[in-house]
Amino acid sequence: MPTSPPRSLSRLIVLLGLPALPVGLIAADVPAPRDPARIVTLLCANCHGSTLTGGAGPSLVDSYWNHGNTSENIARSIRSGWPLSRMPPFGRTLSEAEIDRLVAYIHHQGEEFALGNIKIPPPPPDQTITSEKATFRLES
Repeated sequence: MPTSPPRSLSRLIVLLGLPALPVGLIAADVPAPRDPARIVTLLCANCHGSTLTGGAGPSLVDSYWNHGNTSENIARSIRSGWPLSRMPPFGRTLSEAEIDRLVAYIHHQGEEFALGNIKIPPPPPDQTITSEKATFRLES
C-alpha cells in the first residue's frame, strides 16, 4: 500500500493544484547519482587521464591547481567549466549530488596519489610521426 506524502508536502500539492501522489512516485523521478569513478571514465579521463594524473588537461591529483583545490572551487570548475582553458561546464550534465560525490572522489584520489598509490603513467614509447610537411620522432 503506498504511503501518503508528509503533511507539508500535502499542503504544497493542494496549494499548487497538483493531484496527490504517493511519495514513492515523486522520489522515483529522481535518478540515483552515478558512481564517481564511472563519471571520470565517461567525462573526465579524455582530458585529465584515467587516473586523473593529467593529459591534455592538468592533473587533478597533485598539489598544483589553476583555479583552487577547495571543494567549493572544484565544484564550481565542474559546474561552470573554464572556456578559455577548454574545460567544458558539466552543470547541466551532472546533478548536484554527482558533483559532490565527484569532488570527494577527486580529493580521495589526490590523497592516494600523495601516498604513492597512484603513479604517473609512463610516456608513450618513442615513435616516428609523418605529417604532410615533416617527419619527426618524439623522444622522452
